[in-house]
Amino acid sequence: MEIAVRFTGVLRSLAGQSSLDVSLGTGATVRDALLALGDTLPPAFTEQVLGPLTEGDPPLALILVNRTHLPGPEGLASALADGDVIAFVTPMEGG
Repeated sequence: MEIAVRFTGVLRSLAGQSSLDVSLGTGATVRDALLALGDTLPPAFTEQVLGPLTEGDPPLALILVNRTHLPGPEGLASALADGDVIAFVTPMEGG
């Protein structure tokens, strides 16, 4: 299956691109996609963004799957489908 990955803000700079397409096996999860991205993206993105996400540490980025926020580490087990879009966005504060 093919999924699209998008990067926003400073995460775009860390990734060195604004988007890419990734091929994954049928039944792949969000965690599988993050691990596959670790082989493709620059080491800085892997260390600063993917590492904390997959290890359960406080993340530098929020993950959206098809524009829906992926809740916490348990969301990494969510199954993906062909054509899904994963977006990495920076958290915002304020009020």
